Amino acid sequence: MTTTVLCCDDSTRAGEALPGTAPRSDVWLLLEYPAPWGVKAFEDSALPDPVKERLSNWLSVIPGARLQFIKRDKAGDSRVLYVALARQGALYRFDLAGYDSLLTLDIPALVGGAAAFAAHRTDEKLYLVCTNGKRDVCCAVHGLPLYQQMRAVGGDAVWQSSHIGGHRFAGTLVCLPHGLYYGRVADGAAIIRAYNRGEFEPANCRGRCTEAPAAQSAEIYLRQQLGLRGLDALRVLAVEQAGDRWTVQLAAHDAAYTVTVQGTPVMVLESTGDAEAKRVIQPVVVGYERV
Repeated sequence: MTTTVLCCDDSTRAGEALPGTAPRSDVWLLLEYPAPWGVKAFEDSALPDPVKERLSNWLSVIPGARLQFIKRDKAGDSRVLYVALARQGALYRFDLAGYDSLLTLDIPALVGGAAAFAAHRTDEKLYLVCTNGKRDVCCAVHGLPLYQQMRAVGGDAVWQSSHIGGHRFAGTLVCLPHGLYYGRVADGAAIIRAYNRGEFEPANCRGRCTEAPAAQSAEIYLRQQLGLRGLDALRVLAVEQAGDRWTVQLAAHDAAYTVTVQGTPVMVLESTGDAEAKRVIQPVVVGYERV
């Protein structure tokens, strides 16, 4: 009898680090779609073809855009579309009478800064927990319990989400609009409390989606070293690479720092059911200095 090895268990056993593993993106399109999700949630969905074409067009013309399906335990008659601009930390909400309402929206114009959408700006904070077990069973085993636990704390701000990337780190979640990724989370209460206060919780953080992997790792490390919690307390200024080593320049208040990051290989299963492990490069901090 063959025993399936969960990729999330394999990653933990291999000692794979969390920092520096957040997929890169700048704009998030979050569409409420309460029907069951397939392996490829958007492609497998029963959305009308014109709506699929419109969403696909947005993804093709908006740099750094990604689409997530979201849902909660019970869905009403209307549907919601959120647009999160991660670099600006801005969130917009559209309550839709139906999916055809998407055909009347010009989301590329919103991303470009059109003032006409100012009324849709919202101060909401969202927590997306990946529960797409069809994509990888780890997200059912760990994601669904995490979603229920976080719903008890965060209420309607917590949503189930289609694949967000990195199911080998399940339970995984993202805090929006800033795009903070977390992994191997069993209890998300501390993350909710911190983000609601406008703080960056470094524990279990995979990184900020707007930054390159080395910069993600450097930011988390330096925040831990300096005790910086404010979302805007640290800024990435530059990232330079030489071979398998990166130099990341960051600014905190009136001080500047240089963090050195080394690329370190680890062998892991990227997905449950993979026949063999793959070589993945981890961006591991080896030191920092004030400059």
